Amino acid sequence: MKKFFTFFTALLLSNALFSQSVVNIGSGFASPYNVLVDSNQNIIVTDFENLRILKLDTNGQLITSYSDNSYKPVGLALDSNDNMYFTCVNQPSDNMMHVKKLNADGTGLQTIADIIGENYGLCIDSNNKLYVADPLNKSIIKMDLDGTNATILGSGNIEPISIVTDNNGHLYFTEFTTDKISKIDVDGNNLTVLATNLNGPVGINLDNNNNIYFTEAKSNEIKKMDINGGNITTLATGMNFPFGIDTDANGVTYVSNIGDNTLKKITINNLKTNNLEKPLFTLSPNPAKDQVTFTRLNQNTEIKIYDLTGKLIYNTQVKGNTYTLDTSSFKNGVYLVKANEQTSKLIISK
Repeated sequence: MKKFFTFFTALLLSNALFSQSVVNIGSGFASPYNVLVDSNQNIIVTDFENLRILKLDTNGQLITSYSDNSYKPVGLALDSNDNMYFTCVNQPSDNMMHVKKLNADGTGLQTIADIIGENYGLCIDSNNKLYVADPLNKSIIKMDLDGTNATILGSGNIEPISIVTDNNGHLYFTEFTTDKISKIDVDGNNLTVLATNLNGPVGINLDNNNNIYFTEAKSNEIKKMDINGGNITTLATGMNFPFGIDTDANGVTYVSNIGDNTLKKITINNLKTNNLEKPLFTLSPNPAKDQVTFTRLNQNTEIKIYDLTGKLIYNTQVKGNTYTLDTSSFKNGVYLVKANEQTSKLIISK
């Protein structure tokens, strides 16, 4: 998580099977580094150059602004009571990064920790442990919510920017300079690289199904992958140095862009997808090259195949339970296939 403008990208699959809208919400931001959705589905934004934290409704209307002009907020985390923890630079600067806390109503500002480093993201797990990304010192700092009992995780081996927890003992973090997303246990063990050769990953969050959403500042795209780093897909393009990202309970994604000082709201609508991950029919091989075979089809099934512009590129009626399709004329890429009132992905790779 502007001058109000909208742009709309539609993938009209099966007469609006899949559509995506991206709109700018809110206005007047100056380097909005991070965005989170609280338990009331309000949008919380760290507005760095304006020296404030904002609470907005889902349409970008201002609810409250928190500021005493003493800090520039960067990273943001919320505890179970929606109290706000954030990394910041004091004003005037004292050449340190600080972790501060505000109560959910904006009162009770206090400093949790003073750190000689370069701190961006932070997160809180279900055991009320606070984790702070420190790329300058190539580590993650773990501490209690009052700043005590600080320990260092992954020292010297990582360059974390943003960080999130799955509350199952794992931390996931972006590494902008090395174009990676990695994972480490909350005790500092089992450092694992999940994805490489990315394009400047910065913001990161998990949805309710533990899918990983992340921003790519170099490609100006929003992407999604599974919890193990597979199935990377592009959700939105045309960003402008996207930084923070979060998704609300309804699957709406909010992205803060520091390149053009905007907050974007991304809504993806799926109609009749009916279990995209486990359709009743199967495709083999997938990825395919010159042909693909459908099995477990219903009798008298209509097969429709769409490219990612929403164009219907193939349509046929099949009487039997199996069908082999010649895909030699298909271009490399991802296609959506509809059959049995189910939808699946077909990948062509030659």
